Amino acid sequence: MARTAIVPQDIVATGLAPTFEAANADGEKFEGTGKEYLEVINGGGSACVVTVPTPYSQDGNSLEDLVVSVGAGLTRKIGPFPARSYNVQSGADIGQVYVNFDQVVTVTVGVFKLP
Repeated sequence: MARTAIVPQDIVATGLAPTFEAANADGEKFEGTGKEYLEVINGGGSACVVTVPTPYSQDGNSLEDLVVSVGAGLTRKIGPFPARSYNVQSGADIGQVYVNFDQVVTVTVGVFKLP
């Protein structure tokens, strides 16, 4: 399998009926403009660790990846993700933000874009 592309859902003044999809064991990706946030819902079982890699470095110093634990039965809104820090810098996925999960059983995810 490959990383799943998620299309960010625009948040609008009149409201949004959000949709979520099952998290992919191979990870997710979405176009990063710096206005997106990720919502992770852990339906139960065990905690899920969400990692958002930070490919950015300056003067040989790398930023640490963003790591968030989502406990069983909990929901977390994670982000936003400044493009300079989180966007893939080269290759076929340039401009994408990667998201990885240590487990995906009962985990759903959605990406939302602020106006």
